[in-house]
Amino acid sequence: GENLNVHGNIHANGNISADGSLTLGDAGTDSIVLNADVNSNIIPNTNGAFDIGNSTQYWSNGFFESIKIHANSTLAMTALNIDSDDQDQQALVIDGEQTTVNTFQINSDALTSGEAMAIISASSDTTARSVVAIVNDDAAATGAVGLTVQQDSSGGGIVVDDNLSGIGISVDKDVPA
Repeated sequence: GENLNVHGNIHANGNISADGSLTLGDAGTDSIVLNADVNSNIIPNTNGAFDIGNSTQYWSNGFFESIKIHANSTLAMTALNIDSDDQDQQALVIDGEQTTVNTFQINSDALTSGEAMAIISASSDTTARSVVAIVNDDAAATGAVGLTVQQDSSGGGIVVDDNLSGIGISVDKDVPA
């Protein structure tokens, strides 16, 4: 009916149930080892207050069926930031098996002055390369189009701003000079 203090190890054969809060460990050097599957949700007590891992101790791999990220309007940080420092590995790979829906889509419904997507290559390396490559890698896909641009306003469909001499192409159908 009162407190139980054990100095040493506890071993229980069978289930252990506890009503109320649990504190496991009292220092960062303590460990929790799970030799079983987790059979419940893992839900934080306070929304947006706790992390999984930190800036020096990372989890190795995460295997998820689905990931949903919701950034609160007062979050004041990027919702998803991928910082990939491994120079010979791709930072992001999407392998989609979709047949009738978009494999990747960006909906930017409140955009005012930024881009819905910006691809910035800031490497000064002089090796020949494409900053963006669209490859339709199947000769039998005769109905596929490499790039489609739809502009529903008079703001111009495609603008190429080439600051060097040579390959600059500008197609501004309805944009005033």
